Amino acid sequence: MNDKLQIPVMPGLWNMDNVVVCKYDLLGVLAKWAVQQSPYLVPVNLQEAICDFSNMWNHIDGTKMSSQDLRSSIYSTIEKCTTTIVVWNNPRKSNHEFAFCSRHGRPEPDYDFIDLDALARNMTHDIVINAQIYQAQITVLEGNI
Repeated sequence: MNDKLQIPVMPGLWNMDNVVVCKYDLLGVLAKWAVQQSPYLVPVNLQEAICDFSNMWNHIDGTKMSSQDLRSSIYSTIEKCTTTIVVWNNPRKSNHEFAFCSRHGRPEPDYDFIDLDALARNMTHDIVINAQIYQAQITVLEGNI
């Protein structure tokens, strides 16, 4: 019996092709990353933003695409959600041209915002990582390692 866990090699994150995309996975990571990136406990109009993203997403569940295409599709869908998600990219108060922030401090929540490019990148990263984990599990189950 082999005591070592055999883990298949995973492809590079941004080189993965044939990522299977499901709308409910996207909505879940949208909610996750919107909350994590928000300067507030929960972004304003989160429920409406999720519904808006769902309505604007124009791919059929189970669509396969490359990670680069997935990121582009997520970002273009975010851009279509002008009244719900795009508003997160603007601070509530913006009388400052520049704001100081570092890893030890950040601006007051009213002067902070959600970076939409980072939101799209983080959503893509989660979906691709989950696809890689799934692919690795299939490889192990089929005994192809």
